[in-house]
Amino acid sequence: MKNGMMCEEKNRVIEVCRDKGNFLLLSHVSADGDAIGSMLALGLSLRRAGKNVIMVNPDGVPLVYRFLPGWEKIRSKGEQISAGELAALEVIITLDTANEERLGAWSWVLAEVPALIVNIDHHLTNSKYGHINWIEKASSTGEMVFHLLAGLGWEVTVDTALSIYTAIVTDTGSFRFDNTTSETHLCAAELLEKGVDPAQVTEYVFASRPVEAAKLLGRALDSLELSPDGKIAYLTITNSSLRDTGAARENINGIVNYAREIAGVYVGILFEETEDNKVKVSLRSDSRVDVSKIAQRFGGGGHSRAAGCRVQGSLSNVKKAVLETVAAALAGRDAVCRGF
Repeated sequence: MKNGMMCEEKNRVIEVCRDKGNFLLLSHVSADGDAIGSMLALGLSLRRAGKNVIMVNPDGVPLVYRFLPGWEKIRSKGEQISAGELAALEVIITLDTANEERLGAWSWVLAEVPALIVNIDHHLTNSKYGHINWIEKASSTGEMVFHLLAGLGWEVTVDTALSIYTAIVTDTGSFRFDNTTSETHLCAAELLEKGVDPAQVTEYVFASRPVEAAKLLGRALDSLELSPDGKIAYLTITNSSLRDTGAARENINGIVNYAREIAGVYVGILFEETEDNKVKVSLRSDSRVDVSKIAQRFGGGGHSRAAGCRVQGSLSNVKKAVLETVAAALAGRDAVCRGF
């Protein structure tokens, strides 16, 4: 039944992409390789098919992904879109965005622009806020876009293949995470046949760390703490850490994995102070606990092994609440989140 429903939604997306002419593509704040890669792959493919396409990410394109062809076509500021462009929109497509809040300053578009909302995402915690919701368990939204283009019968150029491959390789942790399937590898193989150089992607994404990012990583590792039983490891990045190192917020991406990769650790957590007096919590786990359920308890979501949330409260109180909830989950208890 579920497969049939997903196929039906995918077919509706194919029909919309084929029949409509004016599109706005959006992806989530704190953009990662999947948010940018899936947007570029679909957006540039729509343009080649003769469509009018506006691509927007609330935070813009992180430096690490600016090797992807067409990245400069992605806008970020509201004033970069005219009233006439908004009035002409027929379709808004959100990519890799589990809920409306993840669109940040652009969430207003969904409520105020009278266009069809198409929600394409691989997060099963997606709140299904679109008129069409194609939500499917896949390695990445990029992999879903690959199959969408195949369904449309549109050519996957080497530039498109590069964007999709980047989406897949970043969201699977270079094919290490358990969202990697045989279908993921078959997809990657086809992308390599299109001319993608995997060594090039690895160099740009994983081997070009700015010195400021390296300093920030050092500060984060210095903050490492473990639960008494050694099953939970957590790191902390404060606003002062960013100021002192000169690092950008985009340099935080991936740091949480260092906590999870410690021997004997079941759940790795990164606590990050934000500029709006909240705490961003990133969670990674092995098979013993579904961290998406923990994130949902705090208003977030994600995948069973990788999830996150933004929580209002002081750093110390948020840490205490999240750590208690994770410890309870590991012990098989259903902890009640305490107020803070």
